[in-house]
Amino acid sequence: MLHRIGNLCLKYLKTNGSRLRYGCGLKPCPGGDCNNALSIWSPVWLGRGQADMASLVWKAFTSSTNWSSPSSSKFLLAFGVAGLMKFLGLSEEKEDSELIQIIKKAEFALLKKEYNKSEQLFHLALKMAQELQNENGVTFVYDRLANVAFDTSRFEKARKLFVEVMQRLLDNGMAKDDLALIHISFKLAKIFENIGDYSTAAIGFQYCLDTLRPKLAKENADYADALALWLMLLNGYAYFLYYVGRPDEAFKYFKEARSVREQIGGEQDEQLVLLLNNLGTVSKLRGDTDAALRYFHEAEKLGKNFADMENFSFVYLNLAYLYMEFKMADRAREYCDRAMRNASRHEFKEGIKESQECLSKVEEALKG
Repeated sequence: MLHRIGNLCLKYLKTNGSRLRYGCGLKPCPGGDCNNALSIWSPVWLGRGQADMASLVWKAFTSSTNWSSPSSSKFLLAFGVAGLMKFLGLSEEKEDSELIQIIKKAEFALLKKEYNKSEQLFHLALKMAQELQNENGVTFVYDRLANVAFDTSRFEKARKLFVEVMQRLLDNGMAKDDLALIHISFKLAKIFENIGDYSTAAIGFQYCLDTLRPKLAKENADYADALALWLMLLNGYAYFLYYVGRPDEAFKYFKEARSVREQIGGEQDEQLVLLLNNLGTVSKLRGDTDAALRYFHEAEKLGKNFADMENFSFVYLNLAYLYMEFKMADRAREYCDRAMRNASRHEFKEGIKESQECLSKVEEALKG
């Protein structure tokens, strides 16, 4: 699954152990709190007990091949009942097959973040697929269980399940540079990021980018899917680089992500608001306050077109903190107020809390 792109929060992230000061937003580590790292795995994470898979995937991690995308994944993203039936090898007459119905219920529960219910239903579907000897069904359910584990921060379980899915796909003849395998590899890189094994995560992210890049050289039937995956990789890697204290590189990838987002959705796109905010945040971290101010104001201007953006208050807060640094307390208070009104209108608790803190800091500055 693809994860929602959140605003960077300089206030709460840590870079090389140092707490940063400005801005606010969502944490950039989908699938778990980056600061609660689990035990670090060895770089030879695929080597024990899975020798064949280890050589296949580790070569992938260290070579110039690919692991990739959304819709050629055929099972990583849901295409509706028709697509799922085709993947599972069922005919239209079997649309109401019990296996399909259970999977649909599990997906619906997952959509509602009812993780326990979803997992139970997927296990029931797995047992049924195994009894039917439907290997595609087994692969599909393993992937969905891996995503449930990932979303609930059970990273060791997610890792094992994703590796199992990769093995099954490779055994079934899927090319190593298929978009589905690139997408799984991205998930594995995110797992390493979340457990604190940053060196392995960096190898994984770079492998995914190097593998996918050649697919963008010419347009074909998979081009739109490859481009969507490319955007996801750029964002994911940029967040990672920001988090590990490499802001210059993070800026480069966020900037490219902005260009791709405009290519996909045009210049009036909600995701661009978040990317502009992130560019502003990283610019501030790089010491380029003029660029930061410009990007934040671009985000502010564009965001006014999207009244339903729940976390838009973060853009106002980042502007407020930047104006505080400029010793412009009155201007900062104006943006704290805007943030509070916006967060209150959306009943966005985190935004309300941050806005209150922002106002308190402004009042302290005015008194001083």
